Amino acid sequence: MKKNNLKSLIFGVLFLLISIGTLFFLLRQIKNYKTSFMELSLELKNKEERSNEIKSLNKVITEIGEDISILESHFLNNSEVSNFFDDLEKKAKILGVKNEVVSVNKNPENDKTSLILVMSANGEFEDLKKFLLLLENSKYEIEITNLDLNKEFADPSSGVTSFWKANIGIKVISFIDN
Repeated sequence: MKKNNLKSLIFGVLFLLISIGTLFFLLRQIKNYKTSFMELSLELKNKEERSNEIKSLNKVITEIGEDISILESHFLNNSEVSNFFDDLEKKAKILGVKNEVVSVNKNPENDKTSLILVMSANGEFEDLKKFLLLLENSKYEIEITNLDLNKEFADPSSGVTSFWKANIGIKVISFIDN
């Protein structure tokens, strides 16, 4: 019976040692998993914060992009110069004014932010006045640098007895040379 008790005692102690060893092993594994989980949780939180920052930056860039396009629409660039001239000619024709661009000088005195053009316009005084007001209300910032307005007399056989001739010097200030 002592032999049986001794075997049971050895078996019990061995079982206890294995159980305690297993318990410590499992506790160490749980600690390792907990540490890994905390690291992954922190990394996930950082990635979420970066993702939110990127989203807010994209939103700001989109808003600024719209503002930039609005701002850029008020500046005349090289690719839009011919459209600007065509627009002036169409508006002059609507007003009954005959206009012609005489000269264009880009980058006078190494100034890359302005465009100088000289136009001549013919028509009745009221029409020329409306044309000048139209130039003044252009979406581009312009400065009329020169204006010569003369009354011209025509041949009576043509039916027009007199008309006005204007030579207009215009500096487009809102010009970008690109």
